[in-house]
Amino acid sequence: LQGSSALHTTGLPISTPSADSPFAGTGDYIPHIYVRNLIDSEQTLTLTIEYPGENRTVLHKLVPISLPGYTTRDISLDAYFSELPLPLPFCSIRVEHNGPPGSLLVDVVTEDLVRGQVKTLTVANEGNGYAGSLASYWGINDEEDSYVFLTNMGEKACRVGFRIEVGNVDYHLQHLELAPRETRYVNMREVRDRQEPDPLGDVLPATATEGRLFYNRLDNVPLVGCVVVLPRKRD
Repeated sequence: LQGSSALHTTGLPISTPSADSPFAGTGDYIPHIYVRNLIDSEQTLTLTIEYPGENRTVLHKLVPISLPGYTTRDISLDAYFSELPLPLPFCSIRVEHNGPPGSLLVDVVTEDLVRGQVKTLTVANEGNGYAGSLASYWGINDEEDSYVFLTNMGEKACRVGFRIEVGNVDYHLQHLELAPRETRYVNMREVRDRQEPDPLGDVLPATATEGRLFYNRLDNVPLVGCVVVLPRKRD
């Protein structure tokens, strides 16, 4: 599955999220990138923080980092907060290395300074041909909402097929396309509450509170996604 020397993660809260973020009011976050060089020679790592700009995704490259052979390092992003236009709603992170595919192990976690919690995030290799699909449970209630974060890891636009299953109803989300390196989220409560018929005329039950979701890329572009459960936002 390590077909490339570049890896991606998606749906990261960073610092104190902006008011328009799904993460707003949930904590104060420091992302950590843990990297392990699996070979005996030094590697050079290039980290890119990707976040929504006014009209496009902004790609902010950090200064390259040298990682000696067989060493592990915790790269804490709070050291780079001064380079970013904080607050941001969320970000994704790309880690590129100059060693052969599979020679770098990467884990990404977020440290919440308010609640004292640490969460591990999904990391996908850009050459993993299986990374462009997901099947997962989703649920909403009076206290929590489900969000699906998607990141286009490639350099071309990517159409996404997105199906929601509730009982005997199969609902197909329309017009979901990500620009190169774009991260976007789907708010499952908003999708249900819109009560918008799909191309087959199906509508999600207005009282639906749980089900299954499935997405897959419709173009040959690497895609990574994850489901995030967050406290419900109220008007």
